This record gives sequence, structure tokens and C-alpha cells, in this order.
Amino acid sequence: MMNELAFFHPEHIKYLLKPPFVKLSMFFEILDEIDPKKRDAIFPQTYFSILEPKVFFDPGDTELFMPLKVPNYSYKRFKKLCVKLTKTLSEDFVLYSIITFTLKILQLPIKFSNLHEIRNSKIVQLQQFLHLKISDSQGISLDEETLRFFMGFDETTLENMLNGLREDAKRDFVKDEERKVLYNYFCENIIAPLIKAE
Repeated sequence: MMNELAFFHPEHIKYLLKPPFVKLSMFFEILDEIDPKKRDAIFPQTYFSILEPKVFFDPGDTELFMPLKVPNYSYKRFKKLCVKLTKTLSEDFVLYSIITFTLKILQLPIKFSNLHEIRNSKIVQLQQFLHLKISDSQGISLDEETLRFFMGFDETTLENMLNGLREDAKRDFVKDEERKVLYNYFCENIIAPLIKAE
């Protein structure tokens, strides 16, 4: 937990320690004022959870932040449904749920950082294997299971696997950097004003 906190924005920590009790209308006033493109980039899964609550999505999916193909998917509809929810749920609960869910989604790169480490380890192992001749298997410093797995493929297939892993790593790095930018923007332009307003 302490290691993860090092990656948290100070406003995120403040929010977790003392969530502000403010009106949902204030939250939407802030959202109305920010850049619509950034707003829609921050909230796709939050919109999705309100607009299509019965559809499950996998938080580990690499295509998580792709544009969603949801009927009538829009900020305007999201806002309307959130206000409607307050007829049966407290405003505090609705707002807290929206913010904590969004923070959780934006923090996925931290939660799944070990997946990047695993992939990078596989890239290194595959590079090692390709640079040594299969016949000289005693000189390869890989565990037996990995060695057996790699020996089941020809060199061209292994090169293709290596290139695919490298492309995935590059793409995920770019996506993670984009999410970090959105996370900081969310903390500084949405959470901070809410904390200040209480």
C-alpha cells in the first residue's frame, strides 16, 4: 500500500482521507466548464457504468480506454441519469461512487504494473533464446519450462512473437502515459475544486 501511495496525486489522497460533502450540481458545474474532449476521455467507463450498468467489462482489458460503442453515449445523458439517481440514492453516495470509481479506473496502470514487468521479462527471455543457437541449449540461462516452450517454435515465429511483444509494450506505455495525464488533470481540475468548495 505504501508503495502505491507514492504514485497518488496529493489531491487524490486528500479526497480519500476526507471526501467533501458537496452538491452533485457543483460537480456538474465543474464538469460543464472543463474541456469536453478531456472530460469524455476521463469518464468513458464511468459513463458506461451509469448508461449500461448490466454490461460487465474486464478492468484488465488492454482496450479498456477505446471509444465505447454505447447507444446514446453522451455526457448530457450521463448527467441526466446521475441526477435521476438522486431520487432514490443520496447525492453524497452518487457523487462519491462516481469519483472513487473514476479514480480506480484512472489508477489501473499502477494496479496492473506487474503485468508490464512480466511482459518485459518475457521479451528479455525471448531475446536471450533467439541470440543463442538451439543446439547450444546448455548455454541458455532460462528455466526449463520457458526453454521447452520456446523450443516448440521455429525462429521466424519466435521473431514475430518478439516483435508483437515489443509493439504491445510500446502501445501500452503510450496508453499508460495518457491515463496518467488524465489522472492528474482529474485530480487538479475536478477533485481539487470540490475539496476547496466544501
